Amino acid sequence: MLRQFCEKIHFPAEAIDYLESVEGKIDKNATAKAAAQYFAKDEAHLETLRAEAERTGLSEYTVTLFMLLDIFLGYLRLRYAENGFSEEMFYSAAEDLTFKLKECHKDTGIWGNGALHWYREIFELKCIRLGRLQYVKTTWQEPVDVAPVKQGDTVFKIHIPSSGPLTPESVEESFAMAKKFFRERGELTTDYFPVMCASWLVYPPHHDVFPAGSNLRKFQEMFTVTSAYERNRDFPRVFDRPYTEDFDSLPENTTLQRNFKKFLQNGGKMGLGRGILFR
Repeated sequence: MLRQFCEKIHFPAEAIDYLESVEGKIDKNATAKAAAQYFAKDEAHLETLRAEAERTGLSEYTVTLFMLLDIFLGYLRLRYAENGFSEEMFYSAAEDLTFKLKECHKDTGIWGNGALHWYREIFELKCIRLGRLQYVKTTWQEPVDVAPVKQGDTVFKIHIPSSGPLTPESVEESFAMAKKFFRERGELTTDYFPVMCASWLVYPPHHDVFPAGSNLRKFQEMFTVTSAYERNRDFPRVFDRPYTEDFDSLPENTTLQRNFKKFLQNGGKMGLGRGILFR
């Protein structure tokens, strides 16, 4: 079951082999207890996972991943079926485990998951993946209105999984899928589809850092930016390392890294922008 599911959501072969090799060490009662605590919003789930990691000698990230795999295969699969979501949609949602698995391995060298906090909205069916993007129904709370949207109106906030190139074609395909999906479910009641994004990709000072003609620049140009502020939290997304002010030591392996390095050396500041578009 483990291998079949992991292959279905495109785990790397090396990760599947490793997980199979350690699966027998995991006490399913312990991960089930942690899952129950997690759903009850009891912070004791962290201690339960930590204790199981210590008992098995495995990383807490790996133990967390086993708990998440059980939740997806049991609880979430059932919730999707009960709500009329297709099997294809379920596996698309579950592929988020693959993205976070690869991020964890890239950052730590461990096959696991270090983003447990992220999954609540997925388990509550509030975050739905449709093609390239994930969507959360929310309300417009920005300091300025962008006609026809005003304060308190429904908008659909997107998340951008680390699942490969962010091509204009894949983005537009996702918008079309989402517009159809939410309209059929009665959650979209307007003729237009309002899409909100809060991301370092939408931060205006980054515009010229993104290579001309690149997917990232084209993505930013889709949005009307309504607010922005400086922050360094997304630094690792570009440089694959924690934030440092030793900008001269930063890698230059990609055009994006080279551009951002020059941007920072010249006094530029990274940040986050919020914006909206309509489809």
